[in-house]
Amino acid sequence: MIRLFPELYGFAIFSSNGLQEYIKQNSLSKNLLKYLEDESNSKKLMEQKLIYPIFNMDEGLYSFEYILSEDGKKSHIKSDGSLAVSGVGYLADFSYKDLIKNQKAIEFSVPQGKYEIEFIVDNQNEHIMIKFKRVKSE
Repeated sequence: MIRLFPELYGFAIFSSNGLQEYIKQNSLSKNLLKYLEDESNSKKLMEQKLIYPIFNMDEGLYSFEYILSEDGKKSHIKSDGSLAVSGVGYLADFSYKDLIKNQKAIEFSVPQGKYEIEFIVDNQNEHIMIKFKRVKSE
């Protein structure tokens, strides 16, 4: 089981292909973290449902699990078939292939669609449960 470190005290859940396509279309550098420091840029990515942050995490090596349900009300992220999570700090040198290869990100197979995200953090046991709730329409 891959466990992730909350680099810069947080995690980012992101649309695997969607975020990569956004970076390519906008000719962004690999330093996605610097791009996100501008509040208008981070709002833009969140409004497009390509990234969702989890902040204020304690240090540790966290395991992840996820469940899918059908009762979402408002979308937070859009899946193109897969979503991934990594430590926020790893966005400073963003290469999806390298993150997966170096076990700095975990990919979840999540059917295409828009999802509301709920998460439960167990800092003591270094575990995060993520619930992706499909949004039928907004």
